[in-house]
Amino acid sequence: MKKMKEVIPGKLFGKDTAVLLVWFWPILIIIFLMYVFILVVIPKIGQISTGFGQIKKVNVETKKINDKRIYLSTLDQDELKSKSNLIENGVLSEKNSYC
Repeated sequence: MKKMKEVIPGKLFGKDTAVLLVWFWPILIIIFLMYVFILVVIPKIGQISTGFGQIKKVNVETKKINDKRIYLSTLDQDELKSKSNLIENGVLSEKNSYC
């Protein structure tokens, strides 16, 4: 401690050295926390907002699919089978016949 007092003058920038040394570590910690906040926390907040956008898109697609499923479940199954048989009879069975 005596060597430190010999190196550091009694006053720096017009303030006592002891007062500056008391505030040195808290100021250093605050600067470190600001860097961590800027470099880590703010980018994560951006990722969270992007995730919310993706969740909204998935919810919209899910609602569309559920609406289609409900529509198909309300159709008469016998009528669907007869229409599918009609379509199958109208289409040629050979794959190369459409070329």
